[in-house]
Amino acid sequence: MYDMQSGGQFDPVTLTEASRAEIRQRLATIERALLSALRGVIDDIHAAEARQAAHRLAGSLDLLGMTRAGDLAGEMERLLQGGDSPGSRAPVVLADLRSEVERGLLAQSVAKPDEPAVATWPSAGPAARILVAEDDDIMARMIEAALSRQGYEVTRTVNGAEAVSLAAGRPFDLILLDLQMPVMTGAEACLALRKHAHLADVPIVLLTAQSNHQQVRERSLPGMTDYLIKPFGLADLRRQVQRWLSMDAGRAEQR
Repeated sequence: MYDMQSGGQFDPVTLTEASRAEIRQRLATIERALLSALRGVIDDIHAAEARQAAHRLAGSLDLLGMTRAGDLAGEMERLLQGGDSPGSRAPVVLADLRSEVERGLLAQSVAKPDEPAVATWPSAGPAARILVAEDDDIMARMIEAALSRQGYEVTRTVNGAEAVSLAAGRPFDLILLDLQMPVMTGAEACLALRKHAHLADVPIVLLTAQSNHQQVRERSLPGMTDYLIKPFGLADLRRQVQRWLSMDAGRAEQR
């Protein structure tokens, strides 16, 4: 697949059958909510589930290189923000989204259950250690694959509390935190991580949705080094990671 942002080929990331099924399940969640909305019988819970499904699809599809599908998922999320009245365009967007997703999945190879997300390149020296806290399994898998391909040592966890627990007892060179996670949010995890002396200078990058962009920028969340807006492509992710690892290495040399 082609990375429109970097002008090069995407890494050969593979999806498990479970991940493929999850992508289709998210489409089904959106479709059920949309049909209910068009009939005027949708409730707040199902509407929220559909918006979350569209939001997660936008992020994971973009990382998979399905740029067009990711854009459509983002548009669907915005249309669903209308609640009871998603508008006449919503069914058209959903049909296009389903078509783009299926076309993209056909082009994706399927990983066996015990197959790693992607083979790593051998590192010439000690690999930088990166902690990724992301509760969306598909997105977390894509991030891990993209960074592992670059030779980084990646550890994944699903919420902020687990990230804090892991980082308290293990050294990391960079920490990526999803802003919206169960148990402990990314913002709460930032504060907790900074209480540990050995994590005081470790770069912490928050992964946030476009809808939270203004909030994060204006509040300059305590403990946060930088942020990356979802959906983002592999080129964006790598640039951010390389930037902060390089700056941190420079500070370490000065010390």
